[in-house]
Amino acid sequence: MDEGVEELSNSEPQPNQPVSESKPQARIDRTVFTDDEVMSTVKGFISAYIKGTITITFLSMEDMKTLARLEGKTLTDKEAWDGEVEHKKDFVKKIEICSGRRGATEEELRKAVNGIFADLLAYRTSQRIKGTFLDAGIEERLANLEKKLIATNNVVTQLVTWLTEEARGS
Repeated sequence: MDEGVEELSNSEPQPNQPVSESKPQARIDRTVFTDDEVMSTVKGFISAYIKGTITITFLSMEDMKTLARLEGKTLTDKEAWDGEVEHKKDFVKKIEICSGRRGATEEELRKAVNGIFADLLAYRTSQRIKGTFLDAGIEERLANLEKKLIATNNVVTQLVTWLTEEARGS
């Protein structure tokens, strides 16, 4: 049996046995979405947000207080307000980094993209996004298709014009 499989099968909890947390599990190198797919989704999300085709309901002061209560904490109005403002500032900062409006290192860009992707998941899960957005790859393909359709339409128009002129001239 493969060692990795054996380790996994040995680490499976048995019925009525406590789960052992003594062995840390190795992180996997693959995910459901590739980095390019995440980047394309984030790009489409940012584009739609900037264009106004989606709107986001950000966490409010009351939301901050509720989240804190769920964690057994209490926030003052000022702390909740500061949390709301900080949440929005952090989101805008990530948008600025991803869109190139704020200088960033490769690592900062990677963190911003992953942060926006995580925000997107959280906003979708809590139904805080209104509207829809296309994956950037699809949007780019549609834009290219539109350009080709315009070019084809121009050729057809020129051809019809030429044929009409030929018909009149003969």
